[in-house]
Amino acid sequence: MPGSRRVLPEDLTPHAGEVKEGFGGVFRDFAVGADNSQGELPAAILALDASEVLRLSGPGIRVFLRISQAWGLSPKEQCQMLGGLDSAALTQWERDQDGLLGLDQIERISYVLGIYHDLHILLPASADGWVQRPNSNPLFQGAPAIVLITRGGKEGLRAVRNHLAAQVQGSWA
Repeated sequence: MPGSRRVLPEDLTPHAGEVKEGFGGVFRDFAVGADNSQGELPAAILALDASEVLRLSGPGIRVFLRISQAWGLSPKEQCQMLGGLDSAALTQWERDQDGLLGLDQIERISYVLGIYHDLHILLPASADGWVQRPNSNPLFQGAPAIVLITRGGKEGLRAVRNHLAAQVQGSWA
């Protein structure tokens, strides 16, 4: 964006009631490419300016909370998935349905959203239960996907996202 600068979340001051739109068309904005394996924030995330972070934060929080509920995640699992989010912050998000995300959290939520999306393409009738069921694929070593998603850090989220994206594309990684 012309005139935009990359900002860090701590550069931002949230304003109550500023971001209240529904999730709707934000999926495209959260759709980070599944193939980022270098470990750095994807260029699309790094390029976000302050107004984009504010615009994505509320909808990102709300969709994350809805997916967490659909997957039956505990508060501890939710905090782990978001890179060690403080439980008090999660409680505030649940109460307010809004807040301010950091760039790392936006990236993590983009992976969660991609996993959710791919599961609903691959397993429309049983998508939400998939993360809790033991999985025989070597990636998961017999454990449910939620173990890799919550304990594997961002790399675990990315690995599950890549695995499912490959299946959606037909290559069955």
